[in-house]
Amino acid sequence: MKFKNLAYLLLALSLSFVACSEGKESDNQTPNEQPEDNTEQPKEDVVLEASDFVGEYYGDAFTQKSGSYTLILTDNGFMQGGGMMENSTYYILDVYGDFYEGERGGYVSMPVGTYTMDATNSMERGTIGQAYSYFITTDDTEISKQVKFDSAEIVVAPNEATLTAVVEGVKHIVTFNGQATITDKRAEDRKFLANNAWVYFYGDHDSKGVADNYYLYFSDLDTEYGLLPNATYYRLDLFSEIVDKSNGLAIPYGTYIVDESNSRAPYTVTVEYSDFVKLNRSGGAEESGRVMGGKVVVDENGITAELHIMGGVHTVTYYGYVPVGNFSGSFFE
Repeated sequence: MKFKNLAYLLLALSLSFVACSEGKESDNQTPNEQPEDNTEQPKEDVVLEASDFVGEYYGDAFTQKSGSYTLILTDNGFMQGGGMMENSTYYILDVYGDFYEGERGGYVSMPVGTYTMDATNSMERGTIGQAYSYFITTDDTEISKQVKFDSAEIVVAPNEATLTAVVEGVKHIVTFNGQATITDKRAEDRKFLANNAWVYFYGDHDSKGVADNYYLYFSDLDTEYGLLPNATYYRLDLFSEIVDKSNGLAIPYGTYIVDESNSRAPYTVTVEYSDFVKLNRSGGAEESGRVMGGKVVVDENGITAELHIMGGVHTVTYYGYVPVGNFSGSFFE
């Protein structure tokens, strides 16, 4: 369940890569060319001193367990605008460490410590996620290699860092003297007063005999249903105690906690189907993000939600009656 911005980072880097040797002709083989020696040679360690150590910090945008950092070590820096340079090497690491507690914006400090590659991608503190970490090289015209690491460990000290990694069976030792330049990419906190809210009730289909399921929607438009341009929407996947349907289908009063494990237990909200989107005038997504933490409070006055989205906290408030559509029973038969 990772939809990390690293995919977009890799796309941006590759799109910014400029071919500087267009039209070059390859050398022709000479008549005196010697037969190729197929004897396997010993693989020597790659030792590299990085010229740049940069990254981005996303806070709790992807897990409540740790702060999320994307780190990049390279031997040749970046083009103006952030693209990769030709004939260069890039080590991209998906790292999880302590949360940065400073103000938003500007730059953050990388927590000192040792971070080790985790093939399970647990996002626990002190780990490097294997799924979103890459070794990349470029040649004169394009990305010549993009592979995942066999293993990796980076030791971050106050004024230096050392990466020891294995790529396709070859050991790489990369050092950097100085501190990483890490941009704070956490979203700003915001307050949202919903003009409209509605609910779809699905009964206990996803949690038989344990919890009833509600899809709760908020919008800044008065239109009850549907996604319309120039509008903002929140969707929350709530699970309550089993309700007595003879008394109606309203969401039971209480506090619902966002549950990263998606347990579907009573008084929880899954992250799997809870999200936010702001649409532009054409109906495309201008902003979007998954709800990764927080809580939803339902009481006699309405609903208040504190939602952790892309490293920021969205406080959503709605006052008034919430209509409920019943999609339980025959809907699943």
